[in-house]
Amino acid sequence: MTHVVAGAQHLSDAARGAARRSSDNLRCAAARALEALPAAGLTERLDDSLCVVFAEIGFDAVVADCCGSPARCALFGQRATRHSAADRGAAANATAYLADYLDDDVVLAALYEGNALDCDLYDAAARLLGARLRAADFYVDPAPVRGSATCARARAALAAFQRARHGAVS
Repeated sequence: MTHVVAGAQHLSDAARGAARRSSDNLRCAAARALEALPAAGLTERLDDSLCVVFAEIGFDAVVADCCGSPARCALFGQRATRHSAADRGAAANATAYLADYLDDDVVLAALYEGNALDCDLYDAAARLLGARLRAADFYVDPAPVRGSATCARARAALAAFQRARHGAVS
């Protein structure tokens, strides 16, 4: 995902390869692109994120109706279709499937190694959303906007794995 936000998919093959070889360059380009967006949001804070989008694009009536108080409008209500996981009751299955991976620190460490840039981008989006919500002129859920807890656990698992590996080598 980070390479998409950074715009690397629009580069020549050689430039795209160079961007991917330098995670610092890719991280920087993605962070700048994220900051340049008129609005960025997180699914975990979907109502607040939508309020930011509506305010940014000038949908003042929607902001007044849907973002003025903790009692949000029907526009933000959960919807399920016959094809959605919520309608099929698949959420429990997805949660059990993920739990097998999220409970294993070795797997978490490996997942983080391949997805560290995406975790960094998520955390940057959380900081950006938090700043935009603090400046908002509408009701905002008072809970702090947090980075990904799963990424934080995976980052810690990788650090512990690396410490253990280096300790075993010494």
